[in-house]
Amino acid sequence: VVQFLGIWIVSLIEPLLGIPLRSKSMRLEVVSVGLRLSEIDGHFNVAISVLDPTAPIESSVNYSAMAKTNPPTTVKEYVDSLSDDRKKVVKKLRTTIRKNLPKGFKETISYGMIGYVVPHSLYKDGYHCDPKLPLPFMSLASQKNFVAVYHMGIYADPKLMKWFTGQYPSHCDTKLDMGKSCIRFKKIEQIPYELIGELCTKMDVQSWIDLYEKQYKKK
Repeated sequence: VVQFLGIWIVSLIEPLLGIPLRSKSMRLEVVSVGLRLSEIDGHFNVAISVLDPTAPIESSVNYSAMAKTNPPTTVKEYVDSLSDDRKKVVKKLRTTIRKNLPKGFKETISYGMIGYVVPHSLYKDGYHCDPKLPLPFMSLASQKNFVAVYHMGIYADPKLMKWFTGQYPSHCDTKLDMGKSCIRFKKIEQIPYELIGELCTKMDVQSWIDLYEKQYKKK
């Protein structure tokens, strides 16, 4: 419903604004059943944030693409839409994740972010919030004020959470900023790439499926 509402709002503002424009800049946020518009920079950007209250992952999506109203549908489009400084960081994080994540996870666009999911070919049931979607595991996103790595396993497994929070201070001088499954990096020059890489190795596909079915899947 929330995603549909976001698409509906975009379809309404498009003719009113005379899209494409380069003199206006707007931000459209859909948060649960609420929305907010705000000016953010000197280019025409449309950002859509979606929070899925039923999902165990904090599914916050933030797109930014000049003169485009549609969110990216490929990883390349997502990366290309970023500013140069964010692009450099996201590329390095993406390389770190892809190098260390166990085989079986698939890179795709998931909830508007760069996502790493269990494909239907390995887990046919899909995501319980929407079985048409593959089971999400990790995501990487450039948000307005930070870069975020989302890891559903860290939220579902207290032992993994304890390991990560214990290791973080030895890898980074900044205070750990976390949500349920979201690791936020506001100072992008201090991202602990080595630690993120090690985190990626901690859970393989079958371990995530088993934990997901135990913790979240409706019986």
